[in-house]
Amino acid sequence: MITLMNKQQIILAYFNEGKALRAIARETGIDRKTVRKYVRDYEEKRRQLFDSNKISSSLEIIDAIVEEPKYDSSTGLIKKQLFQQSGL
Repeated sequence: MITLMNKQQIILAYFNEGKALRAIARETGIDRKTVRKYVRDYEEKRRQLFDSNKISSSLEIIDAIVEEPKYDSSTGLIKKQLFQQSGL
């Protein structure tokens, strides 16, 4: 499970240290596609923040940037149930 600290580590490594997505994935042990997702999400929220002229919408965007990662655990639960039912 990825924590908020992992998410921040990914963003800082990419933007402040200039590391490549593959290098970040290798160092953190987090899948490259997940690293790319968090970088893209951050870039989009950042762009929205700079384009926004309203304070209220800016605060919402900032909250979204520092929000903990969310997961769709439903697929994992289904796989687990199917595995248990198969008796393997």
